[in-house]
Parts: sequence; structure tokens; C-alpha cells
Amino acid sequence: MIASMLDRDAIYFPKAKDVPQFAMAFTDMMFAHAEFEEQIRDLQAAIMKTPPKRPHVFARLLRLLNVDRKTGGGLGNARQRPKRMAKLIKDRPGLVTDQEKNEIVEIIKAAIRPCDQRNLLVHGRWWRFDPKTSTIKMWGERKGKRQTVDHTETEILGIADELKGLALELYKVRREIERRRGDHDIPV
Repeated sequence: MIASMLDRDAIYFPKAKDVPQFAMAFTDMMFAHAEFEEQIRDLQAAIMKTPPKRPHVFARLLRLLNVDRKTGGGLGNARQRPKRMAKLIKDRPGLVTDQEKNEIVEIIKAAIRPCDQRNLLVHGRWWRFDPKTSTIKMWGERKGKRQTVDHTETEILGIADELKGLALELYKVRREIERRRGDHDIPV
């Protein structure tokens, strides 16, 4: 019964050597994601160079005692980032313009979908490759709900291109912030 449900031409639980074109697309996507994450960190660092508004003495004491351990000072995952980046900018007024803040938040919001897709490709199970359609079927979970998604090599490369474009946009905004602040140690 089960054997009749399986496609004899398909490769089940493929290894990278079984689908080299997908392995290369996946690698390209991972490098693009790493570049995007680097731009997020660099932007955060550029904003952090601006002195913060001084919080109330009680808030400073709580932070010193490490009472608020929820965020660890980071920007969190892709869904938390837009709100946390906006707060970081708000807490350091005077350097980032409102237009830049809105642009940064929109870029980070636009990254949620490709980051989710990347996460499924990274953490999901590459279950089945169909050589007739050049499609890989993924199994994964998000918040306890099972997901099954089909991807082509072109779609994976599209995720990479989207992440590269978003990284470039963050780079441009960060460079303008650093230029305005007068950072002269940054390469051109």
C-alpha cells in the first residue's frame, strides 16, 4: 500500500550530493542571510554609538541587577526586530531621522517573509526531491503547526536575492547615518 503511494522517480530524504543545484542555491541563500544579519548588527552598532536618553534611576538599577532578562539587549527574531529597532532608535534621539526610522522598520518588516522561508529551509526536513519538476518538498514546524512547502532552485535563489537587496538597503541607510555623524573610520 505505502509503496504504491511513493513515486519511484523521486529521491526521498535527499543528501546534498543528490541535489547539487539545490545545495548551491541553499549555500547562496545562507551567505545572503549572513550578509543581511551583518547589516542588522552594523546598523544596531551605528545607532548604539549615539548616547541614549538616560532612563530613570530605578530602571537603571533594574538593568544593573539584570532583572529584565527577556531580550538580552538584542533585537530578537525577525518578527520582534521592527518594534525593537524602532525602540532602540527612539531611545537614542537626534541621529536617525523619522524618514530613516520608517525606512529601517519597513526594510526589517520586509525581511520577515524571506527569513521565515530561510528558517524552514534550514531547520526543516528536506523530504522529497521530484526530478520531473525539479522541486524539493520540505517538512517543518512553526509554533507547533506542521508545514509542508515545495521549493524550486529558482525560488531558493529568489530568497537569496531578496535578502541581498534588503541588506543593501540597510547598508545605504547606515552609511548615511554614519556620514552625518562624521564617522571617518568607515571604508568608502
